[in-house]
Amino acid sequence: MPIQLVATDIDGTFIDHHSRYDRAWFARLYQRMQAHHIRFVIASGNQRAHLEEFFPETPDILYVAENGAYVADANQTYALSHYQDDDVRALLDYLTAIPELHMSVCTADAAYIRTSEPAANKQMTRAFCPDTREVTSLQAHAHNVVKLALQCAPEQTTPLVTQIKTRFGAIAHPTSSGRGSIDIIQPGLDKAYGLNILSQQLAIPLQNMVAFGDGGNDVTMLEAVGCGVAMANAPEAIKAHADDLTTSCDEQGVLAWLDQHLPQ
Repeated sequence: MPIQLVATDIDGTFIDHHSRYDRAWFARLYQRMQAHHIRFVIASGNQRAHLEEFFPETPDILYVAENGAYVADANQTYALSHYQDDDVRALLDYLTAIPELHMSVCTADAAYIRTSEPAANKQMTRAFCPDTREVTSLQAHAHNVVKLALQCAPEQTTPLVTQIKTRFGAIAHPTSSGRGSIDIIQPGLDKAYGLNILSQQLAIPLQNMVAFGDGGNDVTMLEAVGCGVAMANAPEAIKAHADDLTTSCDEQGVLAWLDQHLPQ
């Protein structure tokens, strides 16, 4: 298949476990992509502003941010979808009553976290959301929300995902990248949705896209494209949804696969 677009998750996929990637290697590959008019997409649950920090010298990258709710490039917003305010309030009423569950409410531009949250959770939120604001009540910030981000003990992840699906399946879809992190996104608005938007806007068939991922929130994207590639560090359940495998994120698996498969 001809490759016209490359999409990759970032944490545990494009960057290593120290939040680094081989910039010189990527620059060489990016030149090859540009020479063949291949678009490059970062598809992540993170805020767009955080993702852009990794690519200060590559302004024409496309972003599927907030797990699909926000699709944009430097010049244009292709899609930006918000929750209904009442749905956010209903979710918050339920979630804030669960002990030891930490959360933030995310808009396209900022994340809101309670001042009462432990310092470690505030630090984690700021690591992924540059504009994190401390507030006394999340209910007061239920407008223009694109997702809710939860942090829990890793062993609570699967039961909590099931619990939220059972109670709020009509208005909310919980998806996890693993390690105790859960994003509650709008049903149908995931990374595959974001790539569908780009397919329509750029006139690039999904069949001519390659996608890389390592977590549960990458599954729909891996299945939607012509070639879904799972990382060696991905769980076996994620690898089962992929068409191909590459080496781990610590071994620069995305760059290694592209180096072998991109046209010269």
